[in-house]
Amino acid sequence: MNKPNSFAFKVVFNHPDGFHSHRGAFSLKGRSVIVEVEPEGMASFMGFQHSNDVDRYLAEDTAQQAALQTIQKDFPEGFAPSCDIVQLHRLPDELRRRLPTLHAGRAFAWLV
Repeated sequence: MNKPNSFAFKVVFNHPDGFHSHRGAFSLKGRSVIVEVEPEGMASFMGFQHSNDVDRYLAEDTAQQAALQTIQKDFPEGFAPSCDIVQLHRLPDELRRRLPTLHAGRAFAWLV
């Protein structure tokens, strides 16, 4: 984790119109997932010529999937909220001292 060539993203989930969470259910309001993705080898694995643009695109897609996996257990099957994703300069320092909520392949995700 926390390698210099890794990508960090903040994924903010939006509360969908018409979705009414049940009492005690997880609320999306004010919640986000920070995801760090180690891109090394992603482009070559997919058969692409290695480039930073391809690595970033694949890392962003991986981050979105990892963030969804992080919150998925709290919602009905098949529920997929919309989200906004922003690339961060680096992983926030406070997360470096915490174990990730989810580790899936090259992605590490923290629910914040």
